[in-house]
Amino acid sequence: MKKVLASVLVSATVLGFGLSGVTAFADDTGDDAQTDIGIGFTDYSPGTRPGDLEIKWAPKTFDFGLTNEVANSAEVYSEDTGKNKYIVVNDVRDKTDGVWKLTAGLSKLQSGSIELVGAELKFDAGKKGYQGTATPEVPGSIIDGTGTAVVNDAQYTLAQGATAIDVMHDEGAAGKTHQGFSVLEMENIELSVPKGSAASGRQYSGKINWTLEDTI
Repeated sequence: MKKVLASVLVSATVLGFGLSGVTAFADDTGDDAQTDIGIGFTDYSPGTRPGDLEIKWAPKTFDFGLTNEVANSAEVYSEDTGKNKYIVVNDVRDKTDGVWKLTAGLSKLQSGSIELVGAELKFDAGKKGYQGTATPEVPGSIIDGTGTAVVNDAQYTLAQGATAIDVMHDEGAAGKTHQGFSVLEMENIELSVPKGSAASGRQYSGKINWTLEDTI
């Protein structure tokens, strides 16, 4: 079973939420990429081991801004760039019945041993297509979705520390799966923080792990 892993590092401070750059990593069986959530990064990175089933592009960052304050009520912080984000899957395996699934899971958000209890990452989801070789932010790269991949729900909520969920998969139609690009589009990306969860003066961090597997 081949796995392709991309991790998004999520960080939050008492006055803002910041996101940092991408670090790629690899193993012997798949293609991996790491997406950090930090400040000032808006581009994409491919995996480190290109192959016939891969995450072609993953966002380097989600940016939640610098001016947020710890509140006495529940708060929802929007991704600061206001841009849609994309995970591009490429399947060029030499078979037409090769299934795959993409899952997403949010680790605990912590400052040392202190957890940001109840925080959740939410986004609206849809399926798109991709063409060319440029990053998804380049005009014309993202196109209307084709193929047999399925985005399971219109909106996802990633609860920290919970089991990863299937966000997109391709089990084919009439015995055939799509050969080429399938794209998970994310919009209205938000970080939800419950009342009284964040502590003043602390920086919280965690990761979103995206895993691509050749099984359903």
